[in-house]
Amino acid sequence: MTVSLVKGEKATLGITASKLRIGLGWNPRVNVGEEFDLDVSCFILGADDKVRSPQDVVFYNRPESPRGSVKHSGDNQTGEGGGDDEAILVDLTLVPDDVKQLVFVATIHKALERRQNFGIVDDAYMRVVDRDANEELARFDLSEDACVERSLVFGALVRDGDGWAFRAIGKGVESELPEIARSLGV
Repeated sequence: MTVSLVKGEKATLGITASKLRIGLGWNPRVNVGEEFDLDVSCFILGADDKVRSPQDVVFYNRPESPRGSVKHSGDNQTGEGGGDDEAILVDLTLVPDDVKQLVFVATIHKALERRQNFGIVDDAYMRVVDRDANEELARFDLSEDACVERSLVFGALVRDGDGWAFRAIGKGVESELPEIARSLGV
């Protein structure tokens, strides 16, 4: 059963789900001019809320973490079609013990150059799917809160007792991927 989240809420995933798909979906708004491309990235953070090394950033140009716990599914440059447009695959059994959270960020490729922001994105969402059961566990639909920003800290998988939880963050930021990476210790 899917738990629909709003900004700031958290859904406990329990201890049984270990292989997850973090899916990002969107549709381009009609009549916005130049095409746009949303990208999802994952920052693997330690207890200090910083990446432990530059290899702890998974995105289309670095599609896998060193231990294989986090993998990028590939870059969809149009957002066309149904279902998830991009995804990050997570195997929680391979996540090192010193990792406290996996933060998922959506950015618009060349947003500054093309003068684009999340205001031209329709139906954006992030969802957590148990890959073994093929069941959606949690979903966070983007509201209009981040309509003027170029990037969005969408959500995070966080350690929660013996298991993990998904937290809906929905924080828009003006920075693009390189600046976000620097702010997280890269």
